[in-house]
Amino acid sequence: FSVLFYDACLMIEIQLRFIIRSICNMTLKLITDSSSEIPFDEAKEKGIYLVPMIVFFDGEEHLDSQGFDMESFYQRYLNDSSFKPTTSQPSPAQFFEAIEQAFDDGASEVLILTISKKLSGTYNSASIAAQEYRELEPDAKITIYDSRATASGLSFLVDRAYDLAKQGMNAEQIIPYLDELRDRIQIFIYLSTLKYLHRGGRISHWKFFLGSMFKIKPIIELTLDGILEPSGKVKNIEQGVKALFEKATLNGKRKLVKVAIHHSSDPEGAEKLKSLLRQHYPDLPITIHLLRFVLGTHTGPGTVAIVAEVAEKPSEQN
Repeated sequence: FSVLFYDACLMIEIQLRFIIRSICNMTLKLITDSSSEIPFDEAKEKGIYLVPMIVFFDGEEHLDSQGFDMESFYQRYLNDSSFKPTTSQPSPAQFFEAIEQAFDDGASEVLILTISKKLSGTYNSASIAAQEYRELEPDAKITIYDSRATASGLSFLVDRAYDLAKQGMNAEQIIPYLDELRDRIQIFIYLSTLKYLHRGGRISHWKFFLGSMFKIKPIIELTLDGILEPSGKVKNIEQGVKALFEKATLNGKRKLVKVAIHHSSDPEGAEKLKSLLRQHYPDLPITIHLLRFVLGTHTGPGTVAIVAEVAEKPSEQN
């Protein structure tokens, strides 16, 4: 009897473990790239897999990973006129590793959110990795989502996906919510100089010459289609801060949900923008972040950007 009882208990334990494992495995895991600016500790705590972007300088490849000193990176621009770093999207192998790890950790499906595919080849790398993984695991559920954004514009979407996944939603159910939020994200960028765009070969010598002669400091918009377009010109940081505020908020007329301010070694400019926002939105959640590789490499130090989640679609407010 004791042997039969033991065997019965063992079978029950095995079945319970199977049930628990099945329940635990019914989870959606998130992967994103480091252009999202999500702090590495936060990503680890939430179980979000961060695939690092890549920057090349001094003849070496550097990963945008925890511990990389961005302040020193920006100082190199100021102190070394020959400093010309270049960026690259993560490789398919990096995404494959993240996908594999997510499924090994018990994912039932994976949702990958990337920087705008019109700014980077990251979306393509993720797509190649997903295809390669499906060749090994044909039933693997992998969805890739183009954020049409970067920095906090991407992290806002990741945060939303994370909250919905915690409620038990799958990728198919989450995507419509992401689409709706994506249309409510406004991103504008102030450049203190055209020098670094010229140094990196992104504008012509003639445009650089004219811009420098007239002391033009451009305002750039990351549009809802995920591309960068000129949006205005100013002469100094004070005008730049005002322009960012006016464009993102329609001069204070828009209802805002939250704002993230990014800067590349210009904390004073970021604080000026935060102060202006506080005058009109005293209770608005506002965070400030040091800009990382993707935009910072091309714009250099002195950049200030605003990422605003507005309460309604811009077309519905204009």
